[in-house]
This record gives sequence, structure tokens and C-alpha cells, in this order.
Amino acid sequence: MSTFDALSLARQTVVELDVAEAFARQQRGMVLVDVREEIERQSGMPSGAIGLARSSIELSIGRHVESAQEPIMLICASGQRSLLAARDLQNMGYQSVQSVQG
Repeated sequence: MSTFDALSLARQTVVELDVAEAFARQQRGMVLVDVREEIERQSGMPSGAIGLARSSIELSIGRHVESAQEPIMLICASGQRSLLAARDLQNMGYQSVQSVQG
């Protein structure tokens, strides 16, 4: 499956939030995960976000999110990796995963 096809499929099942809505939800306590690689996060990341690279999120998300029912927002540089990572988490049984656009 091409990346384009994977993104199209993910957009069918993953809710995408704009930055303002994501910020408001984070202020209310929703978990925000930055899925960029560590080297990218070294230049900065959103305050209060958890840094978990997309390449390892499936192995490490359980250390930061206690329940598959807990709402999670994912963010990256362009909104593509976060969208794909959200779909991966949905496939693992996480029920409320959103991607932050752009």
C-alpha cells in the first residue's frame, strides 16, 4: 500500500483536529503525544506533550496511557505521521485517538 493510500484510509477513521481545538483539549487534560523523531523534538515540542516517535509508539504508548479508552491526540510536523500513527493505535484497540492537522 502506498503512503497516499494509507493516508486516505486513515482519514476515513481518524478525527483530525485543528491546532486551536487541540490546545483547548490539552488544557482540559487530554494527552498530547508528539510522534516526531527525537532529533526533531530537540528543537522544541509543545509544552506538556509526551515525546514518542512514530517508529516506536506501538511499543511505548502503554507506559504513558493507562487505558485504551483514554483520549489521545497525536501531533507531528505536517499532520501525516500523526494521522498514520493514530490509525496504528486504533488498530491496536485505542478507541479515542485524534490527529492534529498541520
